[in-house]
Amino acid sequence: MALSGAHGAHGAHGAHGAHGAHGAHGAHGAHGAHGAHGAHGGGGGNPMLAGAMTLSAEGILGYWNGVLTPPFQGWPGGWTSFARLQGDARMAVLQHDLAPLFRVGASGAVAGAYEVTLSGLGPLLTLTPPTPVHLAAQMPHVRAAADLRADRLAEIMVQMGDMLSFYAAHFRLHPDARKWTLVFLGAVYEAILIPEMRLKFHCSLPRPYDFSSMVQPIIGTPSHSTYPSGHATEAFAFAAVLCGLRHLAAGAADPVSAVLADLAAYTGSSTPEMLPFLLAARIADNRTVAGVHFPVDSAHGALLGLTTGLAVLAACLGGPNGVPTKMPVWQADGANWASDFSLDGFVAALPGWNTGGSVTLPVAPAGSVLQTLLVEVMKEWT
Repeated sequence: MALSGAHGAHGAHGAHGAHGAHGAHGAHGAHGAHGAHGAHGGGGGNPMLAGAMTLSAEGILGYWNGVLTPPFQGWPGGWTSFARLQGDARMAVLQHDLAPLFRVGASGAVAGAYEVTLSGLGPLLTLTPPTPVHLAAQMPHVRAAADLRADRLAEIMVQMGDMLSFYAAHFRLHPDARKWTLVFLGAVYEAILIPEMRLKFHCSLPRPYDFSSMVQPIIGTPSHSTYPSGHATEAFAFAAVLCGLRHLAAGAADPVSAVLADLAAYTGSSTPEMLPFLLAARIADNRTVAGVHFPVDSAHGALLGLTTGLAVLAACLGGPNGVPTKMPVWQADGANWASDFSLDGFVAALPGWNTGGSVTLPVAPAGSVLQTLLVEVMKEWT
């Protein structure tokens, strides 16, 4: 996980049009899409500009007694007010509305496991972390992956702070064309970061180089838990949400089921429907290549990203004709993942992780910020 996202401070000005929503993965620093750095337009302080504007005002104002003519009536509320906000204020509003969506704690049903609970309605995902013994058994995969470092170096370095540029090769993500889509992706990132980091806090498992200095990672190793992988979580969340938006634009009433059906139909071919998930799997695998993650970190991180990303999308569906979304319930045990990580292996494991249960998310209230944001997003996709 990057401490400060490459290009994160560029806000909506990111090259390739995708550095908006947190510079993708990045943006623990300036938060990518948050930065409206306009000169004086709410941006940072500039002593020369402030002095020049003081002189300009003194030169043109004359005397003013403070009386308003006509009296100011204030700004309209609701979505109009939200749309006027600068990026960081908008994101704070969305964080407030999405923060209650996920809670993480010890499972009451599975010993040693942790649950991601959905809106207090019940468990969405139960993960049993691997033990250090299981992680040590995966060291040969970490060693084998290191042979790919020369080939993957450019990807690894860029993906430390920017994922969305890669997704922009599959979806139009230019800030002038899909401003609200980038805002929504930023909100997805903030929402899934909560269960991701809480799980890392609970699990607190060692990284590959903690087992042996022979690993020699080629990038800085983050201080938080290796499990689950943050890159895998975020990459699969972005893939799931973007594919869900594409299904909504095509008229799907239930984008969650549509995305899961795409994955179930995967046969190993690089189809347009699967390219975002193939990309997500490669981003995740690159972290093992770099020497900072184990394959199981990516496998369960991918499951976390898929499920929480789709839950965020479902939580924004609503309005007068909204239909409550049934979210499948999942359960996975780290001791059962012994292989390298790939999309083929991930898709093959999904049926066994699906418990057959479901949690029903209520529709978002008509006119709510989340519901209206998704309406504005979909205008950019039609």
